[in-house]
Amino acid sequence: EPLTVEARYSYPNDIPFSESRIGQYTIEQIQPQPDGTPSKIKVKVRLNRNGIFDVTQASL
Repeated sequence: EPLTVEARYSYPNDIPFSESRIGQYTIEQIQPQPDGTPSKIKVKVRLNRNGIFDVTQASL
């Protein structure tokens, strides 16, 4: 089952536009562990000073 990571502004009323979502990424092809338990996923994200949100790495 895919994992979706979404970033939103904490205070949407303080931004000059109606969309509070910064970005959204979907991480697919996540396989369970051999024993059937869910896999642990480590996701590294960055938000630069211009407000650009980027997933830099996702690993099991």
